[in-house]
Amino acid sequence: IFLRLELNNGRVLEISIGSGGNLPYLFESPKVGDIYGLDISAAQLT
Repeated sequence: IFLRLELNNGRVLEISIGSGGNLPYLFESPKVGDIYGLDISAAQLT
C-alpha cells in the first residue's frame, strides 16, 4: 500500500496508530516528509 501512495514529501497522519507497526514502512519511504500518529488510547502509544 505504501508504495502506491502518491506522496511528494508530504505529511502523513496515521489514525489509530497503536504501537506504530506501520512506522518502519513510512520512515523507509523517501516520499514522506513529516509523520504524525494519533490514537484514542494513551496506553497504546509507546
